[in-house]
Amino acid sequence: MEREVLGGYSWYRALRRAYTRAYRWRSPIWISKMGRRDSKLPADDLIYGETPVLTAFQLLTLAGIDHADHVVELGGGTSVFSLVATAAFGCRATTLEIVPGFVAKTREITAALGLERVRVKLQNILEGALPEGTLYYITGTTFSEESWRALQRQLAVAPVGAKAISLSSPLDAKAWRVESRSTFPFSWGDNTVYMQVRI
Repeated sequence: MEREVLGGYSWYRALRRAYTRAYRWRSPIWISKMGRRDSKLPADDLIYGETPVLTAFQLLTLAGIDHADHVVELGGGTSVFSLVATAAFGCRATTLEIVPGFVAKTREITAALGLERVRVKLQNILEGALPEGTLYYITGTTFSEESWRALQRQLAVAPVGAKAISLSSPLDAKAWRVESRSTFPFSWGDNTVYMQVRI
């Protein structure tokens, strides 16, 4: 289905080639396992799952982004969301990821595609300042309750009017208003997706 919908786009074909090349010898699952072994975060915070390219494209379309937006992906993994945001929509993107192997692979892909508007940063999303964005993407499906609360505090920097997409759980209702709730496919199966606005 993904190729049927997106196969006509040159950015999609280039992204698939670069992604396949980058992960040819070490799969994302292997990189994730090594990252879980070396990280101090709770193991549940680093369970591997991926946002398919088509799902990322559909979510970004639903969010109504364009080249003026700044997408901030919190816990990027393979950073598909940021790569699609920049390759397909021309916006700026920052992906924060704690596993060095994923950071290296995403940088390899952005270099191969000439995606100069993607910034890839090695960072624990629960510590340190978050960039100011217009759209935040959070895949906290397996996060511990403690980590989810910590991330809510981190997101206090989000400006009024910023949008956020979170999976499985909505953000703090005191700070974010749910605009829509829908279901989209991910590598682990269908998941509830919340589109929210900072109030």
